[in-house]
Amino acid sequence: MMANWDLHPLVRDFRRLEPKLVLAVSSGDTAVPPEQAERVRGLLPPAVIDTLGRLGHLAHEERPDLAADLILRHSR
Repeated sequence: MMANWDLHPLVRDFRRLEPKLVLAVSSGDTAVPPEQAERVRGLLPPAVIDTLGRLGHLAHEERPDLAADLILRHSR
């Protein structure tokens, strides 16, 4: 699905992002390794990285309770 995406405009515009960016990562995600979140935070230092534990790429499906808790904590 993402094979033809051009992410350069997104990266260029990161600095203009006004809402708080929360990057949810899972240590077992082999599709998008947690290290990618560190790269994004390098471009946008105020970004927050929150870990959902040792889940996989579909952590929100594996443990919807943890994903919901993360959303609620960061939306307050």
